[in-house]
Amino acid sequence: MKKVYKALSVKGLLLCVLIMGLLPVDAISSDPRKIAEKYGLDLKKLTPLTFRIGTLAPAGTPWITFALDNIVLKAREETDGFIRFQILGGGNMGDDLEVLKKMKSGQLQGCACTALGVNAAVPETSIFSLPFLFRNYDEIDYIFKKFRKDLNAMFLKRGYRLFGLTDAGFLYLFTRDKVSSIEDIKRQKLVTWWGGIEKATLDELNTRYTPIAVPEIASAFKTGLIDAGIAPPAWMLVTEVFLYTHYFIDTPFFYSPVAIFMDEKQIREMEKSYPPGFGREMINYMIDVIVQGEKDWKMSIREYEKKCISAYINSGGMSVSFSQSDMDILRRAAQNVRKKLAGKAYSQEFLSRVESELSKYRKEKSL
Repeated sequence: MKKVYKALSVKGLLLCVLIMGLLPVDAISSDPRKIAEKYGLDLKKLTPLTFRIGTLAPAGTPWITFALDNIVLKAREETDGFIRFQILGGGNMGDDLEVLKKMKSGQLQGCACTALGVNAAVPETSIFSLPFLFRNYDEIDYIFKKFRKDLNAMFLKRGYRLFGLTDAGFLYLFTRDKVSSIEDIKRQKLVTWWGGIEKATLDELNTRYTPIAVPEIASAFKTGLIDAGIAPPAWMLVTEVFLYTHYFIDTPFFYSPVAIFMDEKQIREMEKSYPPGFGREMINYMIDVIVQGEKDWKMSIREYEKKCISAYINSGGMSVSFSQSDMDILRRAAQNVRKKLAGKAYSQEFLSRVESELSKYRKEKSL
């Protein structure tokens, strides 16, 4: 495993993160100044359209740096300061579930949520975080492109407007003690933090776990309340939870998207504050900016994920590979989870569509 990733120290990683995210964004078809001109308005004289966004993403990581350097700055400059974002990161607004509550109360207009918040807000999307569903990022990109219209409709149905999609990344099992088999996992004190799918998977494997809010997980590892958890490598390093684990299973268990979405009711109220049609066009412009930047945003996050794994290994962490028989057990457990949750979190019909498209994609790639 060490040969796969280029050497990078934790210290070097955390320093280089500060300069990441400076990738170009494709040209946007809509022009905010021309939109304003069409309505006879001067963007500089209008009350700013301001979005307060809550997120778990820590400062200095590409989730924040890319947004600031390529989306927030671009929107502010192209709209003469009319569109503004206040990104409240690092869990300062609480975990995703707290952020959703604050959106409903009007304290926040939107969020950049991980699977925890995305699945709670729009349960249908939990399909994309099913255990061992995706093998790589190419599959994820294909499926999200194929079902983007479905996703937009799902969010609207639940009272949200989807602005953009990127990655939280693949989630790996990190442990304090060496875990070489399924039986070893059962002896761990695991944390669960992002909802029903994770709990259903851990139940299927007959493991012990404790639900803990994300901002409190580092402390739980430090005190020994837990000694294992499934999480993105980047989060493990940035929060320094990696200090309390020494091993990780080299096959990821889950994938977590990051969805940037806003409360639809608040968006409509914002639109009413301006001449009919103008607010909607400006918000659509903002969605265009984010969507056009998604490819580069994902690229920066995925490179960061590789560097985080490399940094973890170069800090003394070790990767562990399960035997084929244990992987078969995990995949059978994953199939059972899919069947048990079908008709609850998501429909069997939608699951079948996603699985069918994945199967088609894999066959085409194998030719």
